[in-house]
Amino acid sequence: MRQMTPYGVSDFVPEETTFFQEKIQILKELFEQHHYRSVKTPTLEYYDTLSSAMGDYLKEQAIKFVDRSGHLLILRPDHTTPIARMVATRMAETPRPLRLCYFDSVFRLKTGELCDAVERFQVGAECIGISGVQAELETILLCIRCLEAMGLTGLSLALGHVSFTKGLSMEEKEALLNKDYTILGALPDRGDATLFSAFPDLQDLTSQLQSQLISTQVFVDKSLVHGLYYYTGLIFEVYMKGIALPVAVGGRYDQLLSKFGADDAAVGFGIDMTLLAEFLQ
Repeated sequence: MRQMTPYGVSDFVPEETTFFQEKIQILKELFEQHHYRSVKTPTLEYYDTLSSAMGDYLKEQAIKFVDRSGHLLILRPDHTTPIARMVATRMAETPRPLRLCYFDSVFRLKTGELCDAVERFQVGAECIGISGVQAELETILLCIRCLEAMGLTGLSLALGHVSFTKGLSMEEKEALLNKDYTILGALPDRGDATLFSAFPDLQDLTSQLQSQLISTQVFVDKSLVHGLYYYTGLIFEVYMKGIALPVAVGGRYDQLLSKFGADDAAVGFGIDMTLLAEFLQ
């Protein structure tokens, strides 16, 4: 039988739509309780506008095409980059800090992952204008609360830092992304807060998370590396028992807004609702 829809996108029948909308409503109410306001960026963006902020990973995965005027366009490949553009321009005079959230799809070419959807619905939050470690604490706690509010259990929180992979070749970083440790010749360190010895504030953050997230396993993982190049400090991933891919990712990105003319520290996270829907249903 001929496939009736393009590869990587899906219909939602009434039962699936109801399931999805119920989860989204739970998260909207939770964000409102924590004073996060919803924003929406265009599905289409000019490639030239975002290209300097995307890095090679998103450039390769972005779905590109040309409009009638000859401009190169892309379907939105992530949320953080266009939100940074919007904050730096249309919200340049809005008092900081900003607490923003989003509920929308991103579009990326198939990567060979277990969840091979081209259109992936994400929910996430951005805390912009706070440079201290308290912003990381707020962001990570909110991320875990979102997952728990949807009824998810068996969560594990992996903490890392961009400096852990500093000096590695692109081949070695790619190996970490693919969990292929044979190229490295050794397993990366994974353990407690002592692995953050160079970052006393992150050692304290790890301890606070462990004390507040009683039902979530919290550990430091030196193998964490994100394809999104704009992260500048702490990065994190949340896993759920039974799913090989992270259900949520996030981190600090203090230099991204400068690509669009602003100077704001920022930290955020995104939840892969498409991955969760496939698993939960």
